[in-house]
Amino acid sequence: MKHHSTSGKIAFLGTGLMGAPMARRLCQAGYQLRVWNRSADKAQQLAEYGATVCGNIEEAVSDASTIITMLAGQSAIESVLLGGGGVRESATIGTCIIDMSSLAPDLSRAHHQTFIKSGFGMLDAPVSGGVAGAEAGTLSIMVGGAKADFENNRSILEAMGVPFLLGEAGAGQVCTIVWLTI
Repeated sequence: MKHHSTSGKIAFLGTGLMGAPMARRLCQAGYQLRVWNRSADKAQQLAEYGATVCGNIEEAVSDASTIITMLAGQSAIESVLLGGGGVRESATIGTCIIDMSSLAPDLSRAHHQTFIKSGFGMLDAPVSGGVAGAEAGTLSIMVGGAKADFENNRSILEAMGVPFLLGEAGAGQVCTIVWLTI
């Protein structure tokens, strides 16, 4: 693991149905983006918006000050965050990881503990608003984690929607579950 230097680069991992329009919004807001997706063709479309398409996670997260994940399913999330060649192994200490995937609150809290103990910042930031909200940049973003990490990444989140800091680790996931059952 390398030590963090503020570069202003964002790594966006997971450019599927929701991730692609979210990443596009960040490119359009002027952020320097490196993107990666398991199916490379889904990431390739973002090159026309100025994103650098990467062949693996390590290449994407190298020198990133913020890493955003938008993945479907627990196994994909665990693999990308904690697996061999994944974020934990490849990212620079001090980087903030924003997991915008939907995940069970207890697993989200476990990820927070793992990354915080390893010297990273972390926010859980699941979204509501669907593909239309991702396209329009109007997603409701329910965030759990440290206030300092939230404030440091607020403008990034605002490029994709309206972020709400709801409490400590896992609070965003809990709120999403409640939100979706109303």
